[in-house]
Amino acid sequence: MAHPPRAEPSTRIRLPWEHPLVFAGSLAALAFALSLFFAKFRLGGNDEGALLTAAGKILRGGLFYRDIDAYPFPGAHYLLAGTMALFGEQLGVARGLAAGLYVALVVVLYRLALPLLGRPRAALFGVSLLAFKLLAWPAFTAFFYWDLAFLSAVSAIALFLCSARPRSSGVLLGVGLLTGLSFVSKQNVGVYLALALGLVLAWERGGEGSGGPATARSIALGFAGFAAAVLPGVAWFAWHGVLVEGLYSGLVRPFTDYVGTSGIAYGRALRWWELGSLEGPSGFSYFPESVWTLIRRELLPGGASLSSFYWLVGELFVRGVYTAMPLAFAGAVGLAWRDFRAGRGRPSLLTVFACLAGAVVLSAFPRTDFAHMMGIYPLVLLLGFAVSGELFRNGRAARIARGIEAASVGAVLFACGVASVSFFGSMTARLELERARLWVWPEDHFVGSVVRYVDEELREGEPLFVYGYEAYYYFLSGHYSPWPFSQLYPGQAGSDDGASLARLLESDPPPVVVQGFVHFPGVPGLPTQVPRLQAFLEEHYQTTDEPFRRHPPASGKVPPEHRLQVLRRTDGTLP
Repeated sequence: MAHPPRAEPSTRIRLPWEHPLVFAGSLAALAFALSLFFAKFRLGGNDEGALLTAAGKILRGGLFYRDIDAYPFPGAHYLLAGTMALFGEQLGVARGLAAGLYVALVVVLYRLALPLLGRPRAALFGVSLLAFKLLAWPAFTAFFYWDLAFLSAVSAIALFLCSARPRSSGVLLGVGLLTGLSFVSKQNVGVYLALALGLVLAWERGGEGSGGPATARSIALGFAGFAAAVLPGVAWFAWHGVLVEGLYSGLVRPFTDYVGTSGIAYGRALRWWELGSLEGPSGFSYFPESVWTLIRRELLPGGASLSSFYWLVGELFVRGVYTAMPLAFAGAVGLAWRDFRAGRGRPSLLTVFACLAGAVVLSAFPRTDFAHMMGIYPLVLLLGFAVSGELFRNGRAARIARGIEAASVGAVLFACGVASVSFFGSMTARLELERARLWVWPEDHFVGSVVRYVDEELREGEPLFVYGYEAYYYFLSGHYSPWPFSQLYPGQAGSDDGASLARLLESDPPPVVVQGFVHFPGVPGLPTQVPRLQAFLEEHYQTTDEPFRRHPPASGKVPPEHRLQVLRRTDGTLP
């Protein structure tokens, strides 16, 4: 009996993206290597300082809503404090935790992209995430609460979308748990995502014809997981008698004291007819901080001679980023409408993803500066890839679209590489402090002068007060203020024009006050917010340049007064 010829084994070499596990491991290694490099440079700004300060106060027995306060719920703050309790009270520990979050985020987003894009395009999307390391700077390098909330939310979406239907009880519990973790880190992320998940579950069950009981069971399981993440914190703060204060601080005060005064208009970036209006200081909020700084300081190749060109290219890029988001969601709505017209009752995978991604994106509003946008933009980028794949599926148009995607990712990665060399290569001054060791720009080296001066002038346990937003001075010096907020955004200095803060400083006067920026982009200036505190400081404190005489900064210059003033208490005017 004749046997059919045996098939020859294939000798085709499989490309890296055809092995998702291998490719995910490669992405993780690249993300980790980038994180190790980025972690060596520059302080991450005011919000990094606020988390470090909260962690430091927790490690000294401080309790949220009694000794410490902030607008976001404190899940990230306690995670950072716990990590520092294990590994040391160092900036490097916080940067290591941030690196872990970034690596996990890259891997989870790549896994989420696989069913939406297929292996080759998911790999391209995964590689594109490496550009966020610079574009989102200092996010994904410094430890921020919104990065933890975003990772939790993306993990919930990935688990929800990548699980087989009907979803098991364990999956629904896990989705609820991850959503709850996002809630305890940044409450609006968790609230919006939970609502969207409930609506999607109802929509899916309705399309399957399984009706109310099945929907109610699924939602109940998700809520049980959510409660498992939230109730331990509720019990902890209730035990300490500060639960009501915590609920008010996290669910009421952001709307009464912050939202109305701290928004940054999204629509300004969509006004293409105003091209050129984002150049210079007026466009700071809409540019990547790293890119804006490079152009402003003329650090890019060509320097001043190409400055106008760089401003134009940068503005075209950021306006394109802002414009792409509504276009991506409009495309998703159009595809959902097409499915509805075709009689498909159950929403497609892309439609479900768009609903859940939209909930997370909504959490960035109303303060839609570039930094906040980049914190959620990986989901927007993934949606753009997915919509493009549906609109251009076959033929010449599909080949052109795929070519544009690959060229765009390559161009952005190349530009980020060039910019990174200029950005970090210009940080030539070494900041060596007890709690932080970093490379910084020479003109930023004065931070070390101030911290050393504070250490010399204050006895252990004596308070420091930072008049502004630069909370990192508390952590770096190890001296804290009894005021629960470490920054003075709207509502965080009290609602009495700063009178309560002035009384606090009068009753327990700090020998030194560090005054930073009092006019921060997007919020009212401090002199108008807290005039009584301003008047108190002017009466009882005076500027000194002693820190810079004792410890000359690398630049050899005293920082300009609008950026920093060190104030000493006037002798004899306070107890």
